[in-house]
Amino acid sequence: MRSKLEKLELIRKVNSLQWWHTIDLGDGIVTPGTEPAPRSRDSYLNIPEDLTGKDVLDIGAWDGLYSFVAEERGARSVTAIDTWDGTGSSSHKGFRPNRAGFNLAREARGSAVMAHQMSVYEAGVFREIRDVVFFFGVLYHLEDPMRALRSIWSVLRTGGLLILESDTILEFNEPVMKFTETGHHGDETNVWYPNRACMEAMLRRCGFSAEYQGGSGTRAAWHAKKL
Repeated sequence: MRSKLEKLELIRKVNSLQWWHTIDLGDGIVTPGTEPAPRSRDSYLNIPEDLTGKDVLDIGAWDGLYSFVAEERGARSVTAIDTWDGTGSSSHKGFRPNRAGFNLAREARGSAVMAHQMSVYEAGVFREIRDVVFFFGVLYHLEDPMRALRSIWSVLRTGGLLILESDTILEFNEPVMKFTETGHHGDETNVWYPNRACMEAMLRRCGFSAEYQGGSGTRAAWHAKKL
């Protein structure tokens, strides 16, 4: 339990930052995240309730919400990576160009999650040492999504699980990837939108199985195992 002074100091620190994620820091202190419909993804991500003994990599972690979820569910180790430069999404424009929010949440929670500032394309440095990879809300920002999927494939053990969540397009039955030069949903950093058939074909081509988990609106998730 924190003392009254410790609570007040933590609240002061929390309020000095902008937050994307809504994270419980204990003692009734919750970060004021600006993510629309916080935790709405939980209904279709289908993250395993028990991650005991699993090594997890969270790509595009930002404030670390799902890194901490993995830790809460018993993961043996959790590594969070992000560019933490405030340019990956218009939603993050004006945010601090560093991982101050992640660091504060990690400290406040007494978390052991490790963090590295890097892109998904560099994730191969963790080759063959992860059981589960989270990849939420990142793919459609990338100019080279196939390269990203192959980088993730190289991180996972055979049989390891990728949980991928992305904005998608709902039109067309055949595999289609829609390119936008000027952005989408008010975000100029959005580049590519796969439909379901395309996303599953991309996963298979990169050496994964592909199991659709459902979605909400234009968002959808897949569980993909490394073959």
